[in-house]
Amino acid sequence: MTTPVMDPNRAPVAFGRRAVPQLFEQLQVQDPAHKVRALTSLCDLVHEPERLYQTVTGGFLKQLQVLLQDDDAAVRSKTCELLHLVMNHSIGRSALLASGLLPSLSHLMDDPSTSCRTNVHRVLSGLAQLPAGAEALLSLVPKLMLKLRHLEEVRREKQEEEQELLLSTLTSCSRLDPLPALASDGVPILGQTLTHTSPSIRREAAAALMALRSGWRTGPTGGGVNVC
Repeated sequence: MTTPVMDPNRAPVAFGRRAVPQLFEQLQVQDPAHKVRALTSLCDLVHEPERLYQTVTGGFLKQLQVLLQDDDAAVRSKTCELLHLVMNHSIGRSALLASGLLPSLSHLMDDPSTSCRTNVHRVLSGLAQLPAGAEALLSLVPKLMLKLRHLEEVRREKQEEEQELLLSTLTSCSRLDPLPALASDGVPILGQTLTHTSPSIRREAAAALMALRSGWRTGPTGGGVNVC
């Protein structure tokens, strides 16, 4: 009889409903590599609707708060990847908005790890697709504009996905309320982004400008915005 080969990149998974609680218990250990393996297994599990429901309704998301502040970049990045997978489902988006994790996620926009920052922007961009998510992110628009200005100044190829996602978030937020972006020099910053060498980034920048233009006409409450 052949002995099953364990994947060294993943933590062992218990059977049935014990799987999710056991993996979250393993996240309490000090070893970063052990935590990454547990997070990787959780990323696999939340593709299953039953495991996703158990994760978001069992109070487990709050346990990720400390992992978003972990000293290890791989732990922070994999935690954000897990949140992105959770956020891909409506119940997960609602749970994430109610979890109180957004402030910690916003701090990670300045993370030294490119992988971590990109995963953060995947989460924020997905949340912004919902009106409630865009509303919750409006207070971050000034910081998003500062990050966009910085990305425009350095223009590194490995940061292009991060910039695309950031622009997508700005577009969704500006459709809801253009004033935060307008007050943060959104028009000149986005205008500069239109000169980017990447077609996808230019496309996202044009969409963000169109969202601002629509806001100039209608305003966040339909009453019009005076930009003179």
